[in-house]
Amino acid sequence: MDNRLLLGVGVKNLRRAGELIGHLVDGFEVAGGRLPGEQASQWGPVVSWHLPFMWDADEAVALALRVHRSLAVTRFVFHPQGGEDADHRTRTFATCFAAGVGPEVQGFVEIMGQSSYPAPGALAYMVRNLRQAAGLANLGVCLDTSHVLPPERLPRLIEQLGDTLGHVHLSDVKRRPNGSWLRHQFPGEGSIDWKGTLASIRPYLNGPLVVEPHTDRGEAWPERVERSFEFLHEILARL
Repeated sequence: MDNRLLLGVGVKNLRRAGELIGHLVDGFEVAGGRLPGEQASQWGPVVSWHLPFMWDADEAVALALRVHRSLAVTRFVFHPQGGEDADHRTRTFATCFAAGVGPEVQGFVEIMGQSSYPAPGALAYMVRNLRQAAGLANLGVCLDTSHVLPPERLPRLIEQLGDTLGHVHLSDVKRRPNGSWLRHQFPGEGSIDWKGTLASIRPYLNGPLVVEPHTDRGEAWPERVERSFEFLHEILARL
């Protein structure tokens, strides 16, 4: 397993993230629908790109190719289609995207937590089928650990994804007082068994690991990033 840890940030936060914690991070996954206004490489390598919610595959291909040509990014995460007939529309989108970007660029369809999106098993089946029937070897599944609830399901689900697992977003989950789950927390600040989860991921993943917190970037944010990255590095070093 590639033990590089990337930090997932938005375009607007790329500069600040590089200034504050570039010494901890092996690179960034940038989320957004436009290129950074400044040369992103000066803040650290952009290794992967998280596309926004998009419903037009041709627009997604055009954006991915712009990013690829400008920043040499070859790994792109995209969301599945939701709502009515989600499985069929996701298959159509994924097919158009993987074929449109070409074999040198990889696309990963992200598992979502809501029931209106295709189930993880359906996404894994779809990707395997498209690899075999359509020759789209550049297609895979992105696992977001905070989209799998309760978190005890993670090892079994990772096994189910198997060889389709090509990209991972590491986010923790916490229980709110009312019993609902708070997603996208820093790894180590919630309920996920990270040693077991990373051990389950290890046989299947060749790419880097992306830490994707959706938390307020206040004064304590750099310290929380540092604690979380050190926590993960310690586990990875022992696997």
